[in-house]
Amino acid sequence: MKAFLPVFVIFLLAALSLYVFSKKNNYNYFHIKYFLWTIYCIITAVILYIILISFNFNQSIYIFDLIQVFHLLSIIFFSLHVESALKGYMVKISFSFFLIVGLFLLCILINNELISLSNQNKSYLYFIHNDNYSFKILFKLISILILTTSLIQILVVHLPRSIFIKKKTQYFFWVTSFLFITLAQSLFNTLNYFNFFNFNKTEIIFVITRIFAFLSVTILALNPSIVYYLPKIVKPNNLKIKMFDKIEFIIKTNKFYLDNNFTLTFLSKKINISKRNISKSILSNSGKNFKEYINDLRIEQSIKYINNNFLEDYTTIALGEKCGFNSHQSFCRSFQRNTGTTPKKYSTTLLSS
Repeated sequence: MKAFLPVFVIFLLAALSLYVFSKKNNYNYFHIKYFLWTIYCIITAVILYIILISFNFNQSIYIFDLIQVFHLLSIIFFSLHVESALKGYMVKISFSFFLIVGLFLLCILINNELISLSNQNKSYLYFIHNDNYSFKILFKLISILILTTSLIQILVVHLPRSIFIKKKTQYFFWVTSFLFITLAQSLFNTLNYFNFFNFNKTEIIFVITRIFAFLSVTILALNPSIVYYLPKIVKPNNLKIKMFDKIEFIIKTNKFYLDNNFTLTFLSKKINISKRNISKSILSNSGKNFKEYINDLRIEQSIKYINNNFLEDYTTIALGEKCGFNSHQSFCRSFQRNTGTTPKKYSTTLLSS
């Protein structure tokens, strides 16, 4: 009977994954891929949970650990899905995500080793007992807190100006609701583990935990407007808006121009538009070639830095590098062409006025 709800959740998520997979194409794969991985991780965690409660294993702690790992992975993939959907291209899995998972696995190994030592010698590390998961639970709570805070920050910054997500209010509510329930569930589990609630009945804890888990899945899977809308979040070249607006939005939102290694080839691969069409669109709308257009954006940024008194503490060489120029000469030439003066003279005039 205990397995009924988890089995129902699996069927629900399986149906969702089949629907989303059927709608997957070359235009929405950049974020749908991460969303599908989110669902697969949750399904795996639920299957492991069913195994845990249905069979009597001597090494059930390892199954519990796997459940926690897949749950953490599901939140990471959900974060990648949201960020990709907002930015219009598939974001790479950053080192910080690998670090979080790696440290969590390390916590598992350390915690299990301490439990093993405490079983062998009851006087050793007296504060460790057989079912002690304190390291893992605390680290998982901290990891989820970091992930949710980071994702909400990305959501707040990028959602209002995103040209890829039209249903901004619904999408914001969907993401934040899922994150809130996930964080609340982890916080409840942690506080309960350290006897914050003083619950005497295990059944009450069991029911509350399952309610949290079911709510998170319900928010993820049973929002018709969002589930139907997700596959419609597509790459820039499939949006019915002016191509130059897409290109400019991608460049400015992600501030690619501040990277001195930023090239036309890189941009073309990111947004799936040919180099020729990008160059043609920029030229026809701005009257500049790609290099001139990017350098002008860099100069705009350098002026903002100068207005904020950047040159009071740093050199013009440092300013040029910070704005994406490979050489000081190139920076000065571009600045002179745009403003009619040098960065140093511009700063001096600004200060005198």
